[in-house]
Amino acid sequence: IDYYIQECEQLRTIEKINQLQYVMLLDFCQRAEETRIPEGISPDVYQCMTYIRNHTNEPISVEAAAAHTGRSASYMMKHFKGELGIRMGAYIMRCKLEEGKELLQYTNKSISTISTFLCFSSQSHFQTAFKKQFGMAPNECRRMGS
Repeated sequence: IDYYIQECEQLRTIEKINQLQYVMLLDFCQRAEETRIPEGISPDVYQCMTYIRNHTNEPISVEAAAAHTGRSASYMMKHFKGELGIRMGAYIMRCKLEEGKELLQYTNKSISTISTFLCFSSQSHFQTAFKKQFGMAPNECRRMGS
């Protein structure tokens, strides 16, 4: 908090103070999230999960997610599977598809736009993975609102 107080004292406009306030709020929320690690999940695995959830609109590899934690890919894959019972690659896909489902429900973006946004190799790949995960095609999901 001392850092933000010192920064605020140096600012001269309301606009700059409002910008600092926004940055401070984001920082606080991130720090609060990091302190609530679910029971049975190590900080490394939780950090990896958070990285994946926050980067669904980027091409995410297991290696990149592991590197974010400062651990090797083999170490993270072993611990991720051991603690969560799911492979990291499958978790990445699940997070992307969950984001896709929300975009279908709450936006008017086309399926093509959503699949590109989530870095799927093609719209067809997105639709096939979506149907496998949720048991319905993306356009069915949008129509049902579920």
